[in-house]
Amino acid sequence: MASSSWDHAVRQLRAFVGAVLKKPTPRVLTPSERLRRKRLPFELFLASGTQSIRLFPTGPIDPLAFFQRFHVANHHELEFLTSLDPYDALSEDFHGFGLFKLRARESYPLPRPGEADAFFNGLARKHGLVSLPKARTLIRSRTRGGLNCPRPPNSGRIYQTVGRRRFTYSDALAILRSELTGPQAIAWIEEAFVETPSHGQIIHRYYLDRERQAYLVRHHWRDGKTLYMAETSEEALRLCELASGAFRRADDSEERQRRAA
Repeated sequence: MASSSWDHAVRQLRAFVGAVLKKPTPRVLTPSERLRRKRLPFELFLASGTQSIRLFPTGPIDPLAFFQRFHVANHHELEFLTSLDPYDALSEDFHGFGLFKLRARESYPLPRPGEADAFFNGLARKHGLVSLPKARTLIRSRTRGGLNCPRPPNSGRIYQTVGRRRFTYSDALAILRSELTGPQAIAWIEEAFVETPSHGQIIHRYYLDRERQAYLVRHHWRDGKTLYMAETSEEALRLCELASGAFRRADDSEERQRRAA
């Protein structure tokens, strides 16, 4: 991401953690720009040891999807993100994408409970709804490791009836997917994870918005939740490129073990 895009993301996030969330007015994009920004043209990986764990697949970006990883080491200060183009799948020629600096001075506070109510209530009224569903009704408090996504209890189940119109849970999720920015989607999803991890446990949840900005929520058993943004400066990319030669993709058995955690 170019420096200007990075600065824009930082400003957006700082505005988000204020007392009232206000959705920024987006720049008007051409149809081709909208299509490119809604898709991930490569696989996005997390470097873990000497292996690469796939976080997000090639294809349409779902801003409500998140990757959950258990049993995270406490001492790590850096996490590398790499990408793998489809035509490099056999050679596993990874490219640098960005890195997370897991230091206190690099973190952002997550919004407090209720801080985003004004925004979500306004969004509901905009679409003629009384309210929008809470994430905890669509996401189990302890989901599996790996890629997760909120799902409606039943694609045809009615969430609300407003006048003659019936909104299903699928309709409500479609509104959230189309309206929320990356930080707002994170705030909505993290509302489902109120249970403190077991003593000594750290859980990471990774997010990706339509601008291809990656985020990390570190859920610490003692310190609570902290939000990090992936840095994609030239220096960060160089560090990822230097390290990427040591990574390989985890095999299927390792993937199954990880998801069973």
